[in-house]
Amino acid sequence: LKHELTCQRTGASDTASVPLDAVGSDDGSGDSDSDERQQQRQRRIERLLGPHQLEHTLARHYFAMLGALSSTHRGLELMKKFALFDTLKDLVESARSDELGALVLVSLDFNMASDARQVLAAALSSPHAALRLTSVRHTRVLLRARVQAFALWAIDLLLMGVADRDGRVAREALDVLDEAFEHDECAEYLIGKPALVSTLQSIGDIGVDLLLRFLAKPTGFDLLLRCGFVDARIRELDALCVAYARRFAAHVAGAFGSTPHAHVRRRAGVA
Repeated sequence: LKHELTCQRTGASDTASVPLDAVGSDDGSGDSDSDERQQQRQRRIERLLGPHQLEHTLARHYFAMLGALSSTHRGLELMKKFALFDTLKDLVESARSDELGALVLVSLDFNMASDARQVLAAALSSPHAALRLTSVRHTRVLLRARVQAFALWAIDLLLMGVADRDGRVAREALDVLDEAFEHDECAEYLIGKPALVSTLQSIGDIGVDLLLRFLAKPTGFDLLLRCGFVDARIRELDALCVAYARRFAAHVAGAFGSTPHAHVRRRAGVA
């Protein structure tokens, strides 16, 4: 895995071989030329793992090999020894498009407790909204695949998505959390976070809708009762009933052309 990854010749151009070390680390020294080192590293990444190389060479199959390694204890030991997860996190964080980040995510095995989960966290912190959205959607895939201990590590990542500045990412994360609530371990993990109540209420209706799911669990009902959420909803319902009754009375009065009492008095011949 530490051998050079060679991009094959395509068309009339040649792509030079680039060592894996060169992709995941900087080779300069000092802080003054850090920007130049960053640019050089980005060019090396593009030369080896750019869209054209991923589509027309065997470079994309490198991630399939890493995925196979991440599914075994021995493979994880090798990846840890050569800091390959650090390299993958670096790739995800510096990716200029979501294709490379998505390729990394779908290749890794998340069933075993490993730094693969940190790679997913790095993708959720990407500056590119498209990659953050792809990461949240991949988390849904992991939920449906019932990866081990999902509630203990993935719920917190989804809560990061709920706070995302991009509305699409936040809505997608809330939707995945809503689906995760169908699983008892995920539901209890969410209910065990009292601070989440105020966070979800601040989001608006979609956050309140998720909180209403808490009422289906005794522990969730107790939590919302202590936080005043239940009383607040009851007051809202009371206000809604009063407003509805007033609208209904106004509608009936309009249908008679006047107030109901005046209509009855005219039929009785009372002025």
